[in-house]
Amino acid sequence: SSSEEEGEGAWRSVNGVRYRLEMTTDGASTSDDEASAPAQQHLPVPVFYAEEKDTREPFEAFVVKVEPVLEEYGIGKVVPPPGWAPMTAAAK
Repeated sequence: SSSEEEGEGAWRSVNGVRYRLEMTTDGASTSDDEASAPAQQHLPVPVFYAEEKDTREPFEAFVVKVEPVLEEYGIGKVVPPPGWAPMTAAAK
């Protein structure tokens, strides 16, 4: 369940995973002509901070935990814990 904290940067939690909203731009403007370029919108993106315990299970299990927030925002970013390294093909 999510905490009720509000505002950009405020720590929140969903199913034991900490996250916060960070603002980004939509990146829609690729034109050199500023007058014809659409204005960029600032969009909140939930950034999830995985812990070492989250790396012991398949990534799909982590996604299930954060799915309610992903459904709300349609996007998300995962920051791995310090020292994390992806599994090598030999370790899979």
